[in-house]
Parts: sequence; C-alpha cells; structure tokens
Amino acid sequence: MSAIVHHNLPAGYARLNLAQATQTAQESIQRLSSGYRVNHPGDGTAAYSMSQRLSSDVGIYEQARRNSETGMALTRAIESSNIQMLDVLDRMRELSVASATDTMNQGDRVQAQVEFGALQEELSRLANTVQINNVRGLATSGTLTFQTGIREGQHNRVVLTMSDMRPNQLSVDQGAIDILTQSNAQSGIDRIEAAMQTLIDYRTRVGSRYRELQVAFDVNVHQMENLGRTSGIIRDTDYAEEAGRMVQAQVRLKASASILTQANEMGRLALELLRR
Repeated sequence: MSAIVHHNLPAGYARLNLAQATQTAQESIQRLSSGYRVNHPGDGTAAYSMSQRLSSDVGIYEQARRNSETGMALTRAIESSNIQMLDVLDRMRELSVASATDTMNQGDRVQAQVEFGALQEELSRLANTVQINNVRGLATSGTLTFQTGIREGQHNRVVLTMSDMRPNQLSVDQGAIDILTQSNAQSGIDRIEAAMQTLIDYRTRVGSRYRELQVAFDVNVHQMENLGRTSGIIRDTDYAEEAGRMVQAQVRLKASASILTQANEMGRLALELLRR
C-alpha cells in the first residue's frame, strides 16, 4: 500500500459521504419538524409551485365559503322577519274583518284600533331591524351581490334583488289604513291581503337565493377538501418514510465520521516511516 501525503483519497471520499449524509439528515429534520416534504423550490420546483398554487386556492375558496355563509345568514334573517310580519298582518286582517261588520259598535272599533295601531308599529320595527353589517334586508331596494366563487362571471355569484317591505311601502302604515270606521276597515282588508301577497312573493325570492347560496357553500367546502387533499399528497411529509430516511442518514453520518478518522490516520503512516 502506498504512503502519500499530498492526496488522501480515502479521506476525501469519507468527507464527501459525510457531507451528503449531513445534508440528508438536515433535510429529514426540516421535513419532520415542519410536516412538509416540500419546503422550498430546491425540494422540487414543480411540486413547490403546484403546492403554493393549491394552498392559495384553498384560502380563496375559504373566503368564498364565508361569503356564502354570510349571505345565508342574511337571507335567513330576512325570511324569519318576513314570517313574523305575515303573522302581524294576519292579525291585522282579522281585526279589519271584525271592524267591517255592523255588529261591532264604534266603541269596540276604537278599542280594536289600539291593537291595530300597535301592530302597525310592530311591522315597522320588524322591517327596520333586519340588518347584517349595515345591509338592511327588508328596508331597502336594490340588488345585493354575493361573490360565492373564486372566478369572475355570473356562475360565481348570487344576486338578490331586494324590496322595501316597510309598512309605508306596503300601504299598511298608520297614515294609510285604520279600522275606526266600517268603510275604512272594509277597504283595509284588500290592502292587507295585497301586502301579505307581496311579502310572500319576496319570501319566495329570498328562499330561492338561499338555496343557491347553500349549494355554493357546499361546493366551496368540497373544493377546499379536494384541494387540501391534493396539496397534502404533493407537499406533506410521509413520517414513516422520512423517519426511515433520517435513521439511514444518521447511520451514514456515524460511519462516515468513523471512516474519516481512520482515513486521516493513513497520512500519519508517512511520518512514522520517516521517523524510522
């Protein structure tokens, strides 16, 4: 065996293997501690780019899901108050029918009007209290757009056409009808029935938009699950595989360090020969 000092090839091989084992161990530690197999572009450019895009899409779908959920909350609130307003109008119609008959005297009509007026105030309160983030669902007209998808276009949004359901717009407020006289009570019956039909039509419209929002909500949830699963396949660490890889790297580290020590001893053989 040659004894040389300028080039210690065995030590070079040992250092190379030691560096590779160290790099592998460091990568395994990073992957096991972060939970991600792909942490930066160096771990795979295509995988990193795809995982970043998928993670971004998951966040966007999450926002679209929240938009759908907010829209569902508003439409539920509108529907709930709509039902209560119909109950109030139904009672007002009963009082109007009672006051429209000759068997009720004027004193009875005055007493009935007290309740009738209170019901009109309750209608106004119900119409004005439904709001989410300053959006008033029963006291304004116009359109309300919910962005329920992550793209542009009509298939990614739900539009609710709102109608003003306050008593003065339905012509059933205190300045429009009363039941103090028989003729007023008789004319009020038709107005109340017309107001009830308007509320029913609006409730039907709101209900259809609620169903659209619910479908959009479910679609967004499923998309988030699918994208999250795909992103996990691409990016997440397989702990069983990575733990085995780290153990292998640790064995190589110890072996390389031991061999490097022995290889460095070979250079000292030349000194021993000179001493002799």
